[in-house]
Amino acid sequence: MASVLDTSFLIALAKIGKLELLEHLSARQAKLVPEGVREELQVGRRKGYREATQILDTLDRLKVQTRKIQAPTVDDALLALARTEKAELFSNDGELREHARAAGLAAFGPEDFLFLLLCQEVLDIEEYRRLIGALQRQGLIGRERMAQYLDLNI
Repeated sequence: MASVLDTSFLIALAKIGKLELLEHLSARQAKLVPEGVREELQVGRRKGYREATQILDTLDRLKVQTRKIQAPTVDDALLALARTEKAELFSNDGELREHARAAGLAAFGPEDFLFLLLCQEVLDIEEYRRLIGALQRQGLIGRERMAQYLDLNI
């Protein structure tokens, strides 16, 4: 199944220093972004955000395909692309994931992606725990969400 990547998901991976994990995302299928995601990253690069440059370089290295989608917002373009391609959506935007799921699409956050990689034995338990903690320390997931993914009591 193809994967559609949102800017927020890519930024989350960049902030924890793990953009290379994208190589494990639907390795046999297409990785896609709507044109608007690439444009958001280019604006970030022009503003001097280091993560934007790292993400753009990674997208190029992994040959992530950019698709032109006519839609009023980038979020609408992400949903339309996921629907058209029958793809999974990866976003760190909880509201966008809820909209995707309500539309019958599979949608995942960075913590879900890390859990998938743990299950696939790409990550060991210590690295998984470290990365989930890093997401929380960077303000990318809340304490309750971190506890849920670490199976801890708060």
